[in-house]
Amino acid sequence: MKKILWYSNIFIVVLSLLSLLSPSIDPQYFWPIAFLGLGFPYLVILNILFLAAWFFIKSKRMWMSAICMLLLSFQLGGILQFNFQDAEKTITDIHCLTYNIHNAKSAYSRNKEEKATKVTAFREHLRSIVPQPDILCLQESSDFGMEVFHGVFGHYYRHRIKDRATSILSRFPIIATGQIDFGTRTNSCLWADVIAHLDTIRVYSAHLQSNQITKETEKLAATADLQSQETWSSIRWILAKYKNQNQKRSSQVKKLVDHINMSPYPVILSTDLNDHPQSFIYRELNNVLQDSFRKRGKGLGTTFAGSIPLLRIDYTMYSDDFNITNHQVVKPTMSDHYPVLSTASLR
Repeated sequence: MKKILWYSNIFIVVLSLLSLLSPSIDPQYFWPIAFLGLGFPYLVILNILFLAAWFFIKSKRMWMSAICMLLLSFQLGGILQFNFQDAEKTITDIHCLTYNIHNAKSAYSRNKEEKATKVTAFREHLRSIVPQPDILCLQESSDFGMEVFHGVFGHYYRHRIKDRATSILSRFPIIATGQIDFGTRTNSCLWADVIAHLDTIRVYSAHLQSNQITKETEKLAATADLQSQETWSSIRWILAKYKNQNQKRSSQVKKLVDHINMSPYPVILSTDLNDHPQSFIYRELNNVLQDSFRKRGKGLGTTFAGSIPLLRIDYTMYSDDFNITNHQVVKPTMSDHYPVLSTASLR
């Protein structure tokens, strides 16, 4: 029994150490390492379990998981934070909300009465967010979704482009707008220059390439039979899909970073990155912007409300011109993503 535990421990430690390389390797050159990065939170949990098992049976072999956990701890900041000290509020605070609203499907019904009830519930959900956002960056914001938001934020300035599913709403005046064309409708990036407290800032609302493997993964988890050819076909399909979408995100994030670097104004980026903090895509952005969760987050930063646990894929990031004073994941949600509200002010 101890021998099986030991070899299993070695296997998990090797995978864990390889996952640490994920942020440094572009998936366009070697994509499998990105898949290991996706599993980083679960590898952490497994190492903790191995550590507990060795401790329980009083074995000196716990040293391997102990060293591995020490190395993994340097990367835990992307998913776990302990910033419990409140920051001072200022009159120039800017409250920014990023929210993948999933086309407001939870508010839709073919039945008119039921639809009206659901729309009211969604709007009450938006009104319950405190403080109310000055800037909203939406992803998967269909015409119907914008109609729902208009009932609460109809007086806000708005930047939308037809056939693009990202949007920007702002309490502050918008003086210039544009887009970074990713070549798709759903996955897109809009930007707007706004006048906030007499300063001009550039706001990005971005939605990078979706993995589009959730349904297949859920089906596989529920019915997987390792003796079945169909199961292995599904696994190959999931891996191929993840590879292709990861490589697309790599190309998209490079376009985004280049655009951010050319901005003449301080930058706020709100995004459904469709990738985790232990990824090359996240690192590219975190190299040039501050992550509000790392600065002011508390506890686990999970933002995906679907069936896959421990995923943080929604972010608000700020250029160094900003002092970040708050970060909160708003619960409950009316989508398969939680809204993320952050506060910052120009230094």
